[in-house]
Amino acid sequence: MGIKTIEKAQSHIKQTEDKWVKIRQILNYLGINNSEIMKPQEELLNKWINVYKFDIQLIKKACDICFQRLNRADFKYIDGILSSWNKNNLKTLADIEKKEANYKSSQANRNFNSSRSQEVNPLKFNNFEAREYDYDSLEKKLLGWDKDD
Repeated sequence: MGIKTIEKAQSHIKQTEDKWVKIRQILNYLGINNSEIMKPQEELLNKWINVYKFDIQLIKKACDICFQRLNRADFKYIDGILSSWNKNNLKTLADIEKKEANYKSSQANRNFNSSRSQEVNPLKFNNFEAREYDYDSLEKKLLGWDKDD
């Protein structure tokens, strides 16, 4: 690891301790109280904390979204959310809330526009003439009143 001085060793120990404190916070938030986690889970947590450099609150927000959508903790799903945020350079809760607000307003506009387009454009089945019936004569035939007895 290239650690040759006491200062570097102490710095490495502090970084490792800080990383594990954050990992424990996230695991406790997810309801995972095991003392050991699997290597893939540790790698994902390390990626979120050290590679993406996300704040704990941001990771908890992704966990909340996962719970809302799946009703369970799913590391890959959370990783997908956080990877998307990292790709879109969303680094704060304010960034996330702004993006969600923009998404909701665009969805509302899309739904409004699609409902308007359905009113303007007739369906494919409306391109024929409807049949016209004389319901009174049909009722008489059905009841047998049309026959002269």
